[in-house]
Amino acid sequence: SNVATALSGRKVPVYTVEIHHSQGGTRWLQVQEFGVRNDRHEVVAVHGLATDITDYKRTLQQLELQTQRFQRAENMAKVGSWELNLGTQELYWSQEVFRIFELDPTQTKPSYELLLERTHPADRDKLNNAYYHSLETRKPYQVEHRLLMPDGRVKHVLEEGVSDFDTDGRALMSSGTVQDITAYHMAKQQLVEKQALLKEAETIAQIGSWEYEVMSEKIILSDGCYAILGLSPGMDVVYEDFIALVH
Repeated sequence: SNVATALSGRKVPVYTVEIHHSQGGTRWLQVQEFGVRNDRHEVVAVHGLATDITDYKRTLQQLELQTQRFQRAENMAKVGSWELNLGTQELYWSQEVFRIFELDPTQTKPSYELLLERTHPADRDKLNNAYYHSLETRKPYQVEHRLLMPDGRVKHVLEEGVSDFDTDGRALMSSGTVQDITAYHMAKQQLVEKQALLKEAETIAQIGSWEYEVMSEKIILSDGCYAILGLSPGMDVVYEDFIALVH
């Protein structure tokens, strides 16, 4: 026991104990125990000090809860946050940044060099230029670039950042977000490919398609439809004109 340890003359580590208060509720105490020696340096008693740290403990629990909620929100949105102290060069990455970059937070120290290493070689200048141009102009930046994973997979991310400056114009802090938009990029790519196939199919089959916008009363025609009606591609067509042509 801690008492026996103190009586033996050894140091007792500070520990926390949870108690049930006589008036109800739970309290947390930080306890220190140490041996009391006599004139012959023999331990003859144990002295204890208890400090009520309930408010501190609850603050820590609330902070942990808020951190967990923040991490879940980042994970759901696939958006990570970062912060760079330009004085100390200390860089902070949230858990989601590590997940996006597929790096182990317990084995990895965040750095701008590591970010560039994960960035696709063809996009490194693009990312560099966006960040340093932002420092020069003191304006926020937004840049979309690719990540190249060690196994050859390519991911797409959207980075946004802003910097804080002192009264002399020196940059103090940069912060921003990294969003994984790979799924969005792939869906957009598939849509473009399907539209190209549809256009090719309409040309081969000599058919066209159209849509009517009620608010603007415009008719959106495919290239095949323009060709069939003998109109110049991209020409604005209102509903009345379209009806007149098809009749």
